[in-house]
Amino acid sequence: MSRNLLKGHPTTHQLNFGSKVICFSVTYRKRKTLAISVQPDTSVCVVAPEGQPLIAIKGKVLKRAPWILKQKRYFSQFLPKQPARKFVTGETHRYLGKQYRLKVVQRSTERVILKGGFITVYCGKGATQADVRRLVTGWYRQKAEERFQKSLDRCIKSFAKFKVNTPQLKVKRMSKRWGSCTTSGIIYLNPELIKASSRCIDYVIVHELCHLRIKNHSSAYYRFLNKMLPDWHQRKQKLESMVHI
Repeated sequence: MSRNLLKGHPTTHQLNFGSKVICFSVTYRKRKTLAISVQPDTSVCVVAPEGQPLIAIKGKVLKRAPWILKQKRYFSQFLPKQPARKFVTGETHRYLGKQYRLKVVQRSTERVILKGGFITVYCGKGATQADVRRLVTGWYRQKAEERFQKSLDRCIKSFAKFKVNTPQLKVKRMSKRWGSCTTSGIIYLNPELIKASSRCIDYVIVHELCHLRIKNHSSAYYRFLNKMLPDWHQRKQKLESMVHI
C-alpha cells in the first residue's frame, strides 16, 4: 500500500452497475469495518480498513449499489438549480468554464463579442429580452460548432491506432444528454457543452469516440474509456458540477 493511502489521502475509482457508473473515493484508515456514505453533493465516499484489497472494496460497493443510487437521487433534488436566464445587463453567463458578465448595448448592427470579462450583445433600439436571448443563443451555437470540431480533430488522433475514422459532428440541443453517437457513426453534441471547460468537452468527445468501437456501456467499453482517458470520471464530475442541462 502506498504511503499516501496510509496518510488517509483518498483515491478515486469507478464500477459499473447495469447501465449506471458509480464513481467513489476510497480513504484507508485504522479501523476494522468498511463504511460507505453518500454526501449531499451526491459524491460517494468509502472509508476502508488499511490493507483491504480494492477488489473487496468494489465488491462491497457493488452490493450496496441500489442503496447508493437511491441516495444519489434523493440528494440530487436538493442541488442548486441554475436560475432562469433573463438576458439583461449584469447577468452572469458561463463560457468554456469561466463566468462572464452580460452587457447589452444599443447599436444599429446586431452582433455578440467576448472581451474583457464581458459577453457584449449589440442590438437595435427597442430590442426585447427575447431578441437578446436569440443573439446569445446563436453566438453560443456558432462557438460550439467551432470549438467542438477543434476538440474532435485533437482527440481523434489518439484513436488512429484503433483505425477509428473521424466521424461527422453535429450540434443538437438535447434535454438530458451531453452527447450521443448514432449507429451510422454520427456524433451529436449538446450546444450547452460550450459552457464547460475544454477538458470537459474533450471528455464528452472521447466518450462518444469510444462508442465508435464499442456501441454499448459494457465493462469492455469502460475498460477502453479508461485506457483512452484515465481521468474521465473526474472530468465527468467536474462537468456535472459546472453546467446543468
